[in-house]
Amino acid sequence: MNSTISAKEALRGPIEIYENDFTDGYRGYDKEVLDKIFLKLIVAVTRLEHDIRYCHRPECRCSPESNIKHLIDDYHDVIMGDLLSGVCGLSEVPLPRLREFIKQFEFHEIK
Repeated sequence: MNSTISAKEALRGPIEIYENDFTDGYRGYDKEVLDKIFLKLIVAVTRLEHDIRYCHRPECRCSPESNIKHLIDDYHDVIMGDLLSGVCGLSEVPLPRLREFIKQFEFHEIK
């Protein structure tokens, strides 16, 4: 996958936003649901960064790439809106670049 940021940076961004913005700052009624989605995204990007795989085919359903695609398919508006919205986040990773990294998985082919 090509992106303007590395998987390492893409992992750093959500972790910083989760810890700095979401955990203490978000007060919505749906915080528990969003928390689970946020953590699933962090785990999927962690698997990608550290190449934690059950097989070595990126198009396989068990791959981190496919996992990120499923998260985007199922929770696009939540991830791009609620979790990674705006132009600022308490992270050194710019949100537009982070969203761009995540969006590249929208068209990931799964076999």
